Amino acid sequence: MAEFAEHAPQKTDLKMTALHTLRSVFGYQSFRKGQEEVIHAALSGQDALVVMATGNGKSLCYQIQHFVFLVSH
Repeated sequence: MAEFAEHAPQKTDLKMTALHTLRSVFGYQSFRKGQEEVIHAALSGQDALVVMATGNGKSLCYQIQHFVFLVSH
């Protein structure tokens, strides 16, 4: 994750790219409660412990950062 943080785009770019990825790849129009904060923490190179009920979008929190990384490079 630290290596990713070194190559990460600007924060505003991260937010826009994450939202675009959410819509175009995953087909959702908006993040669920808590997802956006977790995703932005991860994209900023911060650690994040995610505790959510089954079906609340934990997997997306971990997956979307890889799509954002691919799009930004």
